[in-house]
Amino acid sequence: MIPESPDKRIRRHIRARIMDFFVICAPGLETLCLKEISALPMSVQEASLTDGGVIFKGRLWDMYLANLHLRTASRILMRIGELKATNFNQLEKKLSDFPWELYLSSDANLNISVSTHQSRLYHKDAIAEIVLKSIRNRFENTASSQSSGHIFIRGIDDRFTLSIDTSGELLHKRGLKLHVG
Repeated sequence: MIPESPDKRIRRHIRARIMDFFVICAPGLETLCLKEISALPMSVQEASLTDGGVIFKGRLWDMYLANLHLRTASRILMRIGELKATNFNQLEKKLSDFPWELYLSSDANLNISVSTHQSRLYHKDAIAEIVLKSIRNRFENTASSQSSGHIFIRGIDDRFTLSIDTSGELLHKRGLKLHVG
């Protein structure tokens, strides 16, 4: 069997797939942010309120639209995976199988943010180190290219959600809006 090319895997697993996105906004602006998302011409019209933001389903194009047009959002995260781990060995094992190459370049300058709540794994630096180690191990034999990426790991009740930042700099700092409130 011939292995799939990286471009074909990215096309099949990311570009064509409906993904979950989390729009972070200031507390109290969630409803307004939901109205802004609903007004966008997205391919999938499925969005809901949650603490600290809005979750919506969509394709990559919808994420680009949201990053460009949302005024109340500060950052948009693409949810790339979820796993359950009750100890560090289990976390390391599950992360070693994760397809990081679909989301990051091999020599990305990474920033990893970890938050946990009611999880047995509460040592944020150790979790970040395991994530970084799994990414480096996955890219051991690939060519490098310079880029950066911000990965967010959120652990609640031993369930870890892996997200990647799609916005880069906070949206209000981009200079697109001349008059910022």
